[in-house]
Amino acid sequence: MTTKDTDNKERKANAVMIYTVQGNYGQRTMVRLPDGRDRSLTAWEDLTSEDTREEAMARMREYAANEPGVPLRVVAEHLENHKVRRTKQTDYKG
Repeated sequence: MTTKDTDNKERKANAVMIYTVQGNYGQRTMVRLPDGRDRSLTAWEDLTSEDTREEAMARMREYAANEPGVPLRVVAEHLENHKVRRTKQTDYKG
């Protein structure tokens, strides 16, 4: 086994997956781009976080039933040494 393989296994053992349910309630935020232009972005709010994708999808279905018409999504993130790295997003198609 190479040193690189060992490093990857140790890194994966320290990483935790977090699944965050997010909702978009229509708030807009103005952002200044590096080239000086202004851009309006829609903000996604974190509603809840779960340890498994199945639990997060169940919570998203609950939110969809209680708040019809609100765009929802689940975002999968690696939490590694207190740093978050976004890996995947699942939008609700209810």
